[in-house]
Amino acid sequence: MSTDPVQYEVTDGIATITLNRPNKMNVFNEAMFGGLNRAMARFKGDEDAGVCILTAAGDGAFSAGLDIDAGNALLNGGDLSRSNQFELDFLDDDMGGKPVIFSCFGHCVGQAAALGGWADIRIAAEDTLISLPEAKIGISAVSLPGLLVDLLGGSQASYALLYGGKLDADWGARSGFFHEVVPRAALADRTLEIAQEMAAQAPLALRAHKSLIRAAQRLPHDEVIAKGQHYRQVTLQSEDFREGLTAFLEKRPARFKGR
Repeated sequence: MSTDPVQYEVTDGIATITLNRPNKMNVFNEAMFGGLNRAMARFKGDEDAGVCILTAAGDGAFSAGLDIDAGNALLNGGDLSRSNQFELDFLDDDMGGKPVIFSCFGHCVGQAAALGGWADIRIAAEDTLISLPEAKIGISAVSLPGLLVDLLGGSQASYALLYGGKLDADWGARSGFFHEVVPRAALADRTLEIAQEMAAQAPLALRAHKSLIRAAQRLPHDEVIAKGQHYRQVTLQSEDFREGLTAFLEKRPARFKGR
């Protein structure tokens, strides 16, 4: 098995990005941050992948957050100019409209929770525990507050960030952070099932929907409608739309090409 801190593979149009430091509970050091930034950039530009599953190796944790040893080394070294190497640089990127599924289990701490908030669909195992301990170690979050407000509204975002205690999968389902909570043994299969369902759809239409959802969180209603009308014209004139209609009439699966 590869020892790369982040693994990337593509099968049948689905990219799987795996955090791969299971012996360290997948904590984020500089190599992990860099590897994940590169993997997400690769997915965005990968013509062979239209959907991404973001998951982790091991059993105990999706990720236990920041690697404290790496953080201490940075702080004690006195050169904080390298602190930007300990950031995820894609959390304001919509991946060109390509959807991302967050598939988590066990401990999901700090940056790991931010990844979930950024993703489009979040599936969790029943044993998932979310922790947002930034204030406990004296540092503030950057992207997470805005992501949580967009997802959950101010009330639940306040509870999650200001409380600071562990939040279980039941809270995640009730608050709307998780779309589905499944038994641990079913997590990988259910995640793949969702990814396959998405990968079978017309890429242009799927990306239009993601872009419109994100636009609706930030733009006035009339601007979102205008964007929707633009995307409708693009998809209406696409080869995929003709293929979708033909496949429906011929009672067969559509073979979309993203154009």
